[in-house]
Amino acid sequence: MRLMPPLPALLMVANLVASPQLMAQEGQRALQAEKQAPQREDVVVTGQRDLDDLDDPDSAVTRKTLGSGKTGAGPTVSRSVFAFSRRFARCAMKRSPKGLSLVRRVLDGQINSATHRYAQRRLVQAYVACSQNPSMVLQSETGASISRNYNTFYYDRGALFIEALNSFAPDLRLTKEQTTDTTVHARFDAREVPLARMRDPIDRSFFEMAVCLVRLNPEIAVELVRAEGGISRIDALEAALVNKGRVCIGGAKRVYFDATQFRFYIADAVYRWAVAAKGVDTLIPKG
Repeated sequence: MRLMPPLPALLMVANLVASPQLMAQEGQRALQAEKQAPQREDVVVTGQRDLDDLDDPDSAVTRKTLGSGKTGAGPTVSRSVFAFSRRFARCAMKRSPKGLSLVRRVLDGQINSATHRYAQRRLVQAYVACSQNPSMVLQSETGASISRNYNTFYYDRGALFIEALNSFAPDLRLTKEQTTDTTVHARFDAREVPLARMRDPIDRSFFEMAVCLVRLNPEIAVELVRAEGGISRIDALEAALVNKGRVCIGGAKRVYFDATQFRFYIADAVYRWAVAAKGVDTLIPKG
């Protein structure tokens, strides 16, 4: 089954994908079963298996699925588009009161509302010189793609989430104890349900998958947001996140996605879980 979002195909699963409601129910059952499992006093050391998952034929994410060519123009183009967005986003994190006010309206506003789109356009206009590609401002204003596959609106928004977490929550620790806490979950729902109401349908579906994946494995998700440099490390973390959270994608046997886009959806979800865990309205300072 192919899923087509309003940007290049982020995910394609090889079997039926469950609805967001079913994924939420199954995720809740998995967490409840884990809580009811017998507790042991043993000391357990956990860690990542690096690239093992990518070479495991039973893995939902492998080197073959990551390089399948089924997710748009290709990973190299996607990384290039995102590089421009990150340059702009890093400049936007400077402590200008006006700039940070716009950042808050983008990251903490109702996605796709007129106010939200206006704030993101104004932010891009204010810091477009940082991208080293000023022509992109016109495309970002209209939501036009810089190629037939890529829409910079999503890339810019994703880059802002990553840079906000790196700039304003550099010591963030997000644990499963927090993401499964009923009070934190209630705060998350109270804030995020209305903010997501105007998301495009498939954008919303991918966001809900990311929310589920982060809830089940928040430590890996935070590490993915922080990862820099090596593509292989990012690939390994994404594989681990998906393989440990298959319930969030309907138990799919194979998952194909654009690694860059996957990462910024995870950053979006990490930011929102962090806000709920801290019991605040935003992570963005007043400047």
